[in-house]
Amino acid sequence: MAMEQLAATDGLVVAFSRANVLKWVRATFDSFAEETLSLPLSEPLFLRAGVSRAERLGYVTLAWATDDGAKVALPVFLVATARIGRGAQRKGQFACAKHIIKRWGGGVGGEDVPGALFFFRSDAERRTRLSLVTPRDQAATDYKRQSFLLVDDPAKNQTFRKYFDGTKVTVFGRPGEKARGGARSLLARFSVEALTKEFYDELYGWYEWAAEPKTGVRFPDAVGADGKVDLAKTKEHLIRLITRLMFVWFVRERGLVPDDLFDDKWLGKELLRDFVPSAAEDGTYYNAILQNLFFATLNQPVDQRAFADDKAFQGKSKTYGVNTLFRDCDTTPPPRWQILVQAAA
Repeated sequence: MAMEQLAATDGLVVAFSRANVLKWVRATFDSFAEETLSLPLSEPLFLRAGVSRAERLGYVTLAWATDDGAKVALPVFLVATARIGRGAQRKGQFACAKHIIKRWGGGVGGEDVPGALFFFRSDAERRTRLSLVTPRDQAATDYKRQSFLLVDDPAKNQTFRKYFDGTKVTVFGRPGEKARGGARSLLARFSVEALTKEFYDELYGWYEWAAEPKTGVRFPDAVGADGKVDLAKTKEHLIRLITRLMFVWFVRERGLVPDDLFDDKWLGKELLRDFVPSAAEDGTYYNAILQNLFFATLNQPVDQRAFADDKAFQGKSKTYGVNTLFRDCDTTPPPRWQILVQAAA
């Protein structure tokens, strides 16, 4: 049975389809009852969120908790959208989910748990956001969303596979429940706290590995005149690199930084000269993208962003040492660099 669910999970992420969604739901929840309902999309909020199709697939019935015989039925919805979205678009899709629950979530656990499972799918992006949407309070005046972002590559969905590892989900779980134990609890599997802890544990493990001298990570000013690596400086540079990458990535997830800046193929073709992403001795990406993005873009008001004048005068340029200006460009910045200037504007 565990193999059946894992196979259904692989089908869900590698070859997403309505049939594979149903197969995964049936393999994960023994209690799933199919009850199809196509939802009308006449409301403006669906158009704004890019929703082209929405349907209720049915209901899963779960125990409220392991020590409570009360039952809760949660509807399962499939929503097709042009993009999975970040920033405002993501908020728009969340607004759609809340509206769908209130209008078409009928009979969801009486008055206690008006929540639902949502599959938001973008075929164009080949990505799926699987979300558990539940109320923040008993009055159900506001909701929260806990999600897995799935891509059509099983190697990139390890956390999802770990939390849906073949064991059946039979319990909804008590509000605020963490992932400890709770192998059958749906709330535990979507626990933001557990996923966040796992992320930082893995990140710290990577940092410790990268900081080991045998790994071979080198920074130019972390190597002494004798050619030996200064371990303390290497660790300091690694921490700076990680924190800057994380900050820029999270800003990207908010839709404020273009995806192209994280696409090595696009960068090599459109923006960076002689760019080799895997080069061990080349810091082009850090210097041209991360440094410019972090200091000259995100650390500067939009109307004060500018390019450095690196023409030498008496041995130095007039902008020498000023790291809040864009660098690594020709004297006349080409139009393509405006992607950095206008980021987060």
